[in-house]
Order: sequence, then structure tokens, then C-alpha cells
Amino acid sequence: MHSCVTACGKTPLIACAADGTAKEQLTFDEYHNWFPHISPDGNSMVVISFPQNIDPDSHPSYKEVMLRVMKLSSPGGQEKLLIFMTARAL
Repeated sequence: MHSCVTACGKTPLIACAADGTAKEQLTFDEYHNWFPHISPDGNSMVVISFPQNIDPDSHPSYKEVMLRVMKLSSPGGQEKLLIFMTARAL
């Protein structure tokens, strides 16, 4: 599974076979989705999602970020926001 920046600037998660074939897009939203972790039962994944105003090549610790869980049985479908964090000025 990996992320890649598309021509329109979005960063979907893509799953594929070990040899790079059978590609399947898993996220279809406006967020930059990174670092997927699959649940032990294989039914869902947790991802870190940054809003579009964050550079897709950066993973800043001082910006807005979401931790979301998604069902793998329906890519692009059911998701649940676990946490939304915003940066605070020190």
C-alpha cells in the first residue's frame, strides 16, 4: 500500500499486489492520506490525513491533522474520524 500525489494534487492510498499489479485506489477524498495501518482482522485501516492546504510532500507536526479509520470492505466508503488535532502557537 502506498500514497502518491496525483496530477490534481491529491494523495490517495493505493493498494496493489507485491509485484505492483492489481492496483486499487482505497481513498477518494480531498485529503492527503498517509501511513496506513491495517487492523489485525484485515477489515479496516487507520490513516493519517492532512487537509489540502498542507504540502503533500511534507508531514508537519505543527499543522492540522486527522486520524481516521476506514472499512476496507468498501474503499472510499465508510470512515470514522478518530481524532482531529490542530496546532497551537507557543
